[in-house]
Amino acid sequence: MVTQPILVDTLPLLHQCLQDIAPSAAATSTTIFVDAEGINLCRQGKISIVQLRASGSPNVWLLDVIVLGQQAFDETDERGKSVKGVLEDPGVKKLLYDVRNDGDALYNLHGVYMQNVFDLQLLELAVRYHTNQRTRLLNGLGRTIDSHLSLPSGCGKIKAEGRALFAPELGGTYEVFVRRPLDPRLVAYCAQDVALLGELEEKLLATLERVSKATGAEEESMDPTLKPLVGVIDLDATDTLAQLSVWCIIVLYDPGPTNTPSPAPTHSASALSPPAPTRNPFPFMHKPNTLDRDRIVVPAGLGSWGEIGALGDRFEARVWDKA
Repeated sequence: MVTQPILVDTLPLLHQCLQDIAPSAAATSTTIFVDAEGINLCRQGKISIVQLRASGSPNVWLLDVIVLGQQAFDETDERGKSVKGVLEDPGVKKLLYDVRNDGDALYNLHGVYMQNVFDLQLLELAVRYHTNQRTRLLNGLGRTIDSHLSLPSGCGKIKAEGRALFAPELGGTYEVFVRRPLDPRLVAYCAQDVALLGELEEKLLATLERVSKATGAEEESMDPTLKPLVGVIDLDATDTLAQLSVWCIIVLYDPGPTNTPSPAPTHSASALSPPAPTRNPFPFMHKPNTLDRDRIVVPAGLGSWGEIGALGDRFEARVWDKA
């Protein structure tokens, strides 16, 4: 969908914005894509622009908070709708990427307490987690868009020109967000990110659904006795300490008594024979490794071979050191 940025710096334009984003009485569900730009965007900073787009609408509304001030949030139309009311409406889904600073600034600077918020940054993290990718750090919106969406070359140009205006490392300054009139390149930059949030959500959800179906099919073919451990341990662990944790959990795991009724007693000879030993339902699949010194776990704090050797008289630490 081709989107059209509209800078809202007058009350008539604000009323048009509310007509577009505020759900009517007949609407069953509405999603609003939200973003914000400013200087030091948090409770100690300043909001310059709030970007809003309703799902299914081609319009990206850029609320000029520098010009309108608190009216940008409190002004009501003839239906009694306001931007503050829409953002606080629990019946309207607000979709953002990394809500933390935006939510902090909106609440502490303008008294807007957003409800029913869906953070795409967490969805992107979930996708990486379930596709066995690194999850130690959160990804920014730019990296996520580059990883999951195929964009025309013009989008890259808009992004680069916008960043050059405000990024200090590129010779820009955040003060451009409060200068008026707003630079047209900054208008295009602000509109682009929020315009892509809907497409990004669809792509991430589709990826997560595909992974979920594949995982479900794999679990269906799994030994039923192993299913309680899915998501608790890595059954395919290759790292030594990971293997050790798998072994500990398997040894300690007790599936509990079964509800299978005992067979009725008989007088046959087989009834007098001892019961068959119970098979371990969770066999440890990794072969023991007794020759690789790199896989011997030594408690932290031991500073000499003598201290390490005291762990057991059968472990010759100096011999292993020279092996």
